[in-house]
Amino acid sequence: MDWTLDVLVAPGLDYHMWKDEDELAEAVRRGVYTAGHAREIREAGERGLYWLRDRRPPLTGHGKTGARRLSGRSQCCRRA
Repeated sequence: MDWTLDVLVAPGLDYHMWKDEDELAEAVRRGVYTAGHAREIREAGERGLYWLRDRRPPLTGHGKTGARRLSGRSQCCRRA
């Protein structure tokens, strides 16, 4: 499921950038999400970042998902 907000992570895992924060805010204004749900979406992204940095499954770099899939994004990311 796409919850509007995405996070781009540099291959070294030391930089990240939130993508589409403006779209999430607009979705709240339009009633697509409540403010509470928007907070939960952001918190889910924060948990994902923690799991990725801690190399927790399913973000271990194995298979079709995970850290290896994130390579090549450093030019679009900023320090966390």
